Amino acid sequence: MPLTTTGEPGYYEPSTDNIGFWMLNGTRERQRCAVTLEALEKLKTGLLRGIAEQIGCVNTNRRRIERVASEKFDKRYFEADGTTVLVKAEDL
Repeated sequence: MPLTTTGEPGYYEPSTDNIGFWMLNGTRERQRCAVTLEALEKLKTGLLRGIAEQIGCVNTNRRRIERVASEKFDKRYFEADGTTVLVKAEDL
């Protein structure tokens, strides 16, 4: 069952240097997702380093990023923690 957007803004994850965001699964539970800096650089050539710029890129490309996250969730592609869906450059 696909994930749906929460519409909440992304947030910086200092431990991974990714931008995290939440989506909702079929039972309306929050699903942790994230997107890598490399993926954002693929979406926006010349992306400046900085949290505000990266979060802005996520917000601008939210539909595409969330679509990929939902597809990975449906295929049960989680990170080693078993819960996070990570959108990487090669996914775009």
